[in-house]
Amino acid sequence: LNLPEQIFNHYLIQSKDSFNKLTKERINGKVNLFYRNLTYPDMTYLADTPGALWLRARQINIGFQGNKEESIWYDRSRLDEVKRFLKNNPDNYVLFYNYVPELLELFDICEELDYKIDIYSGDIKSLVYYDQYTKIPDAEKNANKKRIILSNFASGSTGKNWQAYNKCIIFSLPVYKDWAQGIKRLHRDGQKDTVIYYIFHSNNWLDNEMFNSLMEKKDYNEDLFKEGLNKWNQE
Repeated sequence: LNLPEQIFNHYLIQSKDSFNKLTKERINGKVNLFYRNLTYPDMTYLADTPGALWLRARQINIGFQGNKEESIWYDRSRLDEVKRFLKNNPDNYVLFYNYVPELLELFDICEELDYKIDIYSGDIKSLVYYDQYTKIPDAEKNANKKRIILSNFASGSTGKNWQAYNKCIIFSLPVYKDWAQGIKRLHRDGQKDTVIYYIFHSNNWLDNEMFNSLMEKKDYNEDLFKEGLNKWNQE
């Protein structure tokens, strides 16, 4: 990235039910590595291919399984950490996430904390509060905090530029192509301040390997997932 300067702050989530623990229990229980279902005997979240397992593994890392309103949250550690952070550090943020179940929970948290919420996700693209903020005189901007844009990486990485804000929360890790474009939304022409990124991820092999791939500027893919899972299983 180019100037202005960027700062990365990392928040490692020491989950009570981390992906490492959940997978280890099932591996020791003689369950096929590519046949994962936390809600057994319910087959809703069956993963019978490496690609499906990678999807479910990423979701478990975040704390849930499933789609939209039908999702089940097994672990709210990451949500709790972000809620604590937003409560203790009121400011204006762009928050990136990956899946709809994250948006639903994050929206409730931000609403509870009285943030002015914009959403940039799929067909929902509302930037009312951000646009209002850009029209506020500079002398009054410090008194206008607690605004947040909730954006999924797929939409926000190719969306508008949000250089009126200088703080970005990464709630869950993406693949590199979305990361590279998404984090540039805040430092375009007109950004006057240091851009600060707050990265939340679980302290386990999957999130750590995905993060290392981002730092190496390469996409974490299905093959790397299989390689990492097999390596971890042999340790």
